[in-house]
Amino acid sequence: MQNRIPRLALYLSMLLAASLLFGVGCTKKKKKYRIGFGTGTPTFTIVATADAGGIINPSGNVPVIQGDNQSFVITPDTGYYVADVLVGGVSVGAVTGYEFVNVTADDSIAATFANDYGWFDVSPGGTEGTDFPIARSGHALAYDSARDVVVLFGGNDPAPGLLGDTWEWNGTTWADVSPGGAAGTDFPTARKGHAMAYDSARDVVVLFGGDNGANDWCSDTWEWDGTAWADVSPSGTAGTDFPVRRYNHVMAYDSARGVVVIFGGWNGTRLADTWEWDGTVWTNVSPGGTAGVDFPDSRSNHTMAYDSARGVAVLFGGYDGSYLSDTWEWNGTVWADVSPGGSEGNDFTTEQIWTDLPYHSKLVLGVL
Repeated sequence: MQNRIPRLALYLSMLLAASLLFGVGCTKKKKKYRIGFGTGTPTFTIVATADAGGIINPSGNVPVIQGDNQSFVITPDTGYYVADVLVGGVSVGAVTGYEFVNVTADDSIAATFANDYGWFDVSPGGTEGTDFPIARSGHALAYDSARDVVVLFGGNDPAPGLLGDTWEWNGTTWADVSPGGAAGTDFPTARKGHAMAYDSARDVVVLFGGDNGANDWCSDTWEWDGTAWADVSPSGTAGTDFPVRRYNHVMAYDSARGVVVIFGGWNGTRLADTWEWDGTVWTNVSPGGTAGVDFPDSRSNHTMAYDSARGVAVLFGGYDGSYLSDTWEWNGTVWADVSPGGSEGNDFTTEQIWTDLPYHSKLVLGVL
């Protein structure tokens, strides 16, 4: 009997230890915790994701200790912008950063991005003619890359008629930079249908031609340096020493060769000549051959821009009595008809001309 007591006590003590260790005989459930970093403090997970077009940092399943804060930085790739950020499935706007404060539960953050290319109405508020140019058409624009402004000159509005004002747009505001003095002496006369291009080697905007009223077409050359206009028209004979008067022509600056290229226009008849301006003289570089085969047909109201990656001026469309949809390239020596085959409107755009659109004073920027 005496030997049984110690054995019983030993058995009971072992049973008690097992029940404490394994929960034998217990009905109360234990609360589950996620233990972080061996501290015994609960942690939670924030799932951070970003779609194509940018990144979020940190990303993935981000552990956060209970009560801590966690920040995220959202960075769009080049050519993209933050479109929206969802936190827990709810939009917090197009933010570039977000901080979770006093985290007490699992959560999520998701960033989406959009392509940065498109049209945006950035028209400023204020008074027309004071805070931004009055409504017009037939004006010209050129981008001054040295001063990072778009320069506007002239145009036409039915009420005041032809305009001779100069404005600059810095991406936020318009500024009327029209100089004082006499028109035709200190700045170009009021006109429409002129053309401008920026000469980046000499940091000037070059203006040629236009219609200054009553079919009085111009053949003058002006340059704007950001402060003043200068009449740089060379002397000599029109058509020999400089282009004949015209309007609704086009100009583009060839940065590889340092010349402004001009093609076509109208002066009672449509033109098909090619000229280049080097800052001092005009040179007639019109190639020989057959119009429509070796160079573009005579036309007006077309458009042209310089492709600096390939070193060519690209011309499209216009009007020669019919609407045109051909594409040409000028490399400084010859014109090449590069019009693609296929279906108009599917494989290339439909016929285009410059038209006298309804008069508006909204600024639409995106592609200039």
